[in-house]
Amino acid sequence: MLPLLIGAAALVLLAGAQLVFGWLGSRRRLRVERSGGVAMLRLTRGRHLVLGVLALPPALLFLALPLAMRERGAPGLGLAAALALAALGVSAYFFAAEARKRMRVDEDGLERIGVLTRRRLAWADVEKIAHNPTSRWFVLLGRSGARIWISESFEGVGDFAEMALRKLPPAAFADDRYVREELEDLSAA
Repeated sequence: MLPLLIGAAALVLLAGAQLVFGWLGSRRRLRVERSGGVAMLRLTRGRHLVLGVLALPPALLFLALPLAMRERGAPGLGLAAALALAALGVSAYFFAAEARKRMRVDEDGLERIGVLTRRRLAWADVEKIAHNPTSRWFVLLGRSGARIWISESFEGVGDFAEMALRKLPPAAFADDRYVREELEDLSAA
């Protein structure tokens, strides 16, 4: 009976998460307000928050693991504590991502701001831009090997498209004839 209840609860959580992500995706804005010519692109607000909340129940279960492992001695307690901290770390990462993760697009280039890292790529340094129509994202490849991915689900992706059409070197479009069309569609929206 217990496995059936756990399975039903998991299905309800997954269906609920799907509904929430669908609702969040429907609120996406193609344009965002610019400040000083800078557009800040980000996933729809609340997306990482939902993921962080979904990661909490397993993390809380792992917190109970040290109590069950106390009979195993110090190695068992250490392993259980490490698992509990890792599970809480996943949830904490998503909460931090909600606050920090974004893409800064300006006249000079792009900057991906992550939870712990940053990566900057100047428009002039982009050798190639490609589009994946299945996953719906762009990848910009720099001369130094730097790569920046931009999802079409970002709020403000229309601002990115407009800037990319104006600022990218013409040679960056040479390998993918459809990328320019996709950018024009997003820019016009």
